[in-house]
Amino acid sequence: MNINFLLHKDLHNPQHKYYRKGQTCAWGMIFLSTLLFPYIFYLLTLYNQSTAKNFFALYGALVAWASLVSLKFTPNVNAILGVMLTVVLFTTAMAVNHTGGIYSVGLLWYFCIVVCAFLFLGINWGIFIAILSYGIIGYLYFLETNDAAPHFRVFILSQKTPFHNLFTNYFLLLLVIVLLISFVKILNKANLKIDELSKEKIQILELKVNEKTSEISNLRSSLAKDFHDEMGSHLTSISILAQSIGIKALQNPNDEEIAIMLKTIENRAKDLYNGTKDFIWSVDFKSDNVNEFYIYLRDFGEVFFNEIEIDFISENKVDSNNISTLPATTGRQLLFICKEIMTNAAKHSKANTISFITYIENNQFVIEISDNGKGFDSEKVKKRGLNNINKRASDFKINLNFKSDHLGVKYLLKTPTFFEIPTQNG
Repeated sequence: MNINFLLHKDLHNPQHKYYRKGQTCAWGMIFLSTLLFPYIFYLLTLYNQSTAKNFFALYGALVAWASLVSLKFTPNVNAILGVMLTVVLFTTAMAVNHTGGIYSVGLLWYFCIVVCAFLFLGINWGIFIAILSYGIIGYLYFLETNDAAPHFRVFILSQKTPFHNLFTNYFLLLLVIVLLISFVKILNKANLKIDELSKEKIQILELKVNEKTSEISNLRSSLAKDFHDEMGSHLTSISILAQSIGIKALQNPNDEEIAIMLKTIENRAKDLYNGTKDFIWSVDFKSDNVNEFYIYLRDFGEVFFNEIEIDFISENKVDSNNISTLPATTGRQLLFICKEIMTNAAKHSKANTISFITYIENNQFVIEISDNGKGFDSEKVKKRGLNNINKRASDFKINLNFKSDHLGVKYLLKTPTFFEIPTQNG
């Protein structure tokens, strides 16, 4: 059965913070109303000794029904329940005062009201209602022990109300049982939801761990292969050159070609050193940070272009405290791509200025590398270098774009970062 017709339109939305409480309160008040009708009928017909009790009991019932109607006009369920329980508390106090005070069976209503406050409104409201209840009971005790006031005990002994007491006890016991059953069901549903969320979180964590394990495994394999290829290629080249020099030196000690070969060995050794340096840097976890990446590549560019007298301009627009990181396998490949772009620019562009800029945009690390050289036609030039760059970018999901004209070439590389951070416009 849909009871949204009893609720404010905001409480029709399951995402509203009071949606579940509104539904529960509406059903609870409907149930309470069905119990109050026979109770009020009983008071007005069979138990007519105390007009005051009947009046306040009826008034309390009207407050409960008015609260049910109020759910239609405001989504603030807590405010409605808080006002209702506070008002009912004082109407109960008046009824108890007229039916035996400290000895009245109506005192059990305080217990029911306090339970409702704790269950439906929370600890703060529950404590507030409990303190009011204690104050009222204490006041009744004061009246009973004050000689100037009528004694409630005498009043109770003069009344013949066993059936009324039995009816009240049964009525309240039924109400409390219903409240506790509702509470237990809600608690069980909450526990099931928590279990489901916990299992979901565990599954997500397991997937993340598996992804990380796979990523680390791939990284180790990639590093081992790259290091093997790098070292093997350069060492083989150096070994062959050394053997050639040895033979030539024996045949002709003054041959100029020997000096050229020695220079080649020097260059190959330098390449090997730089390759090893890149490998060691990429293994360090700090190298995943976007700022560390910028610093390392900036240092490379300053040394590299200074040797060939090309101006190198670099700028990092990422905040120095930014903790965004690159995926472990991506950072190293991104380094290779950037170095190859810079090397190609130095060899072929005839530029006198190279620009290197980094920033964060839409949760992505962006690298701009540009030169003011002659540009190139991607369809006419030898594509081997470009193919290597495109393949690396494609294999490791790095977004690569470039634009070339007579004013130079501009490369734009983008790769996601691990942490969400404020966007900075490049």
